[in-house]
Amino acid sequence: MHADLVSADVDEHVLYDPSLTHDPEVEASARSGTLLAIYASGLECRVFVDEALPDSLRAHISTTTQDVLLRVPSGKLVASGLEDLGTPAKATSSMELPAGNYLVDAYELDYDWDRDIAPVLVAELPAYRRERSLRPVASGLTLLGIGGLVGGGFAWSPLVLAAGAIGLLAGVGLARALTTKPYLADKAAIARRFPGLALVLRRLAADADLSSHTGKPLSFTD
Repeated sequence: MHADLVSADVDEHVLYDPSLTHDPEVEASARSGTLLAIYASGLECRVFVDEALPDSLRAHISTTTQDVLLRVPSGKLVASGLEDLGTPAKATSSMELPAGNYLVDAYELDYDWDRDIAPVLVAELPAYRRERSLRPVASGLTLLGIGGLVGGGFAWSPLVLAAGAIGLLAGVGLARALTTKPYLADKAAIARRFPGLALVLRRLAADADLSSHTGKPLSFTD
């Protein structure tokens, strides 16, 4: 089984079983395996439970961390920003999995936008082709409009001011037309096929000796 987990747009994230309590020191909780602390700029990860990492993702591995202890006694795992730890209602995503103790293998994944992602967007999302071709036009109109407003203001030229205002409105309007909510939702759905992090959870036997296993924070910050 597998699922996608996302967290808030922050730099510190936690995956944890909401039935557990935690040490006030996050790193101590991470070492004991009651949570998985992840330091990254935003978090979108694909979690595989008792499955091997697919070859399609394995080809993009840039770094690997293995055998990190994670306890999930209730069979529920939630993801949130660190500031919401202990408040499952504020979790941004969750998944159900067999209750137990797990060893986590974490894989940071790296993609080339032009080679890996853009061709999929071009093939499946016609609006992306329009955005890609017209985005420079929108940016150019916006910059020209701002320049016209600034120049017209200094020279106090109503004609230049009017042209600047028209250019700015046209640029902003075109940019908004290219990035409607349905389009952005479709684009985000495709982007989720390319997670920046993959976690493989391997369930330990119920009577496994945990004294030889430990957890630790994962850091993927630049």
